[in-house]
Amino acid sequence: MEPPVTTDTLLHGRLVLRQPARGHRVNLDAVLLAAFAATSRPPRAPAPGGPPFARAADLGAGTGAVALLLRRAGTVGRCTCVEAEPELAALCRENADANGLGDTVEVLAADLRNGLPPALDGACTLVVANPPYLPLCEGRASPEPLRAAQRHELRGGLPDFVAAARRLLASDGTLALIYRWRRHAFARRTLAAAGFVVVRERRHLPRADAPPTTLCLEAVLDDGRGTGPVAAPESLVLHERSRRFSARVEAFLDGDYRSAARSARSESNPGRTMR
Repeated sequence: MEPPVTTDTLLHGRLVLRQPARGHRVNLDAVLLAAFAATSRPPRAPAPGGPPFARAADLGAGTGAVALLLRRAGTVGRCTCVEAEPELAALCRENADANGLGDTVEVLAADLRNGLPPALDGACTLVVANPPYLPLCEGRASPEPLRAAQRHELRGGLPDFVAAARRLLASDGTLALIYRWRRHAFARRTLAAAGFVVVRERRHLPRADAPPTTLCLEAVLDDGRGTGPVAAPESLVLHERSRRFSARVEAFLDGDYRSAARSARSESNPGRTMR
């Protein structure tokens, strides 16, 4: 008997998403990562009428939400979704086809640690990732296998995702990822050890008076020639006092990534949010 699946939507119904009824479910992190990646700096000027990033890869793609959001936004031309769990990879293929994007969204059912084909080496100008954030020694793994793999490093952790991104990226490519704030120092060390330089950071605060819970990082390979100015960290408040999503998040949920990004609050001295 096949596990139960629900049919849900993103972009207020404009994007259909089939996903497991229990276990690995899409949450706000996917929308935040897509919004962040959509405003990353492309390595070169796109061709007239072309997308900012000609080819992308989504590592640990799950059911494909981030890749599909980026394709629908016109941020990427083609995207390869890498997903190790066969059930999720199959749903990712279904979702690409159901949204009319099957010809530009490829699904690779493979473990990013050892299953990436050589043809992808250096082929991507953008790689996105939402890695699991809990080491195996921390916390209690969910009895739901797919949920456990979403949170715990059962199929590799951040260093494995960063190593795979380095392999897939062109020399002037961009990596965009979302990670837990409390491990942000580890994330920066991991990126630096792999030869990346962080050029942009967005911190996600559940409320205006709360410390961050997650952050997005944009990183490029350090070629020794400098990466230009590094943007001051941005802070994005997710919820208003009424517990409704903030206006910027509502814009993201509707697929408007750029006008909301222009109004994001930029801080060079985040003060008490640094915890």
